Amino acid sequence: MKECDYLWVISPITRAVDDKTAKCLLGDSFKMQLKLDGATSKVTFICSKTDDISVTEAVEVLGIDKEPIWQKSHDVMEELHSLNQTMRGLSSQMDALNQSVKDADEKIRSWRRRLNDLKKGRKTVFTPPQPTKKRKRANGGSGRRVKKSGHNYSDSVSTSGDEDKNASDSNQRTEEQAQEENEPLPLTRKDIEKKLKDFNIEKKEDLQKAKKLTGVKGDAESQRSQRQKESDNLEALITANCVKKRNDYSRQAIKLDYAMGIREWVLLVSRS
Repeated sequence: MKECDYLWVISPITRAVDDKTAKCLLGDSFKMQLKLDGATSKVTFICSKTDDISVTEAVEVLGIDKEPIWQKSHDVMEELHSLNQTMRGLSSQMDALNQSVKDADEKIRSWRRRLNDLKKGRKTVFTPPQPTKKRKRANGGSGRRVKKSGHNYSDSVSTSGDEDKNASDSNQRTEEQAQEENEPLPLTRKDIEKKLKDFNIEKKEDLQKAKKLTGVKGDAESQRSQRQKESDNLEALITANCVKKRNDYSRQAIKLDYAMGIREWVLLVSRS
């Protein structure tokens, strides 16, 4: 050992500090040989894995959470979170507008077919079929009739006047009732052209909204990209600061542990 110019002790930095490598890892025989050869000043401790660090734990232990850079990083992260929420909302709005444009296109195609049928000489065309909706029965949805006990002829027998009134009512079906029951209605050319005009206006408005929303979404994406870069840069600076501060702390701690280890061994030997 005395022929060595230098003695290197290599250990991961976490072990070197937490496990007292400089004080406890070196055995008594090694310390004795160092003392006898006068090589105590030749020892160099090399710490590896200095970049292996938990930033969330280090910032609090090393006091970095009280520095301005940490607060700035926190503010940027909050802004980035808000921008991400904004982007999700804009994406949902864009999806809804795109779907609305698709629906308008489908309606326009459907009603144009009816207009073409009229132009080709078809006498009557009808409204497109609508999705059916089940109507609940007035008696609560049950299809079974309840038979009443006794004979109440005022309920079971109707007068001829009532029959005539019911027949008249059944024949007077309004357009609204027909639409409610999803019955197709005859259409005139004027009806179809009005519908096509309405659908084209609706589609045009949705396209204008989508164009405007695309610009807003692009601006938000640009801001988010800038904040993400800023956040990454701050995170790299904070990590580098944590590594540096831990290295500075470890350097002093290892020196102290090494000196205390040699001192304790000398005292132990002098007492024996």
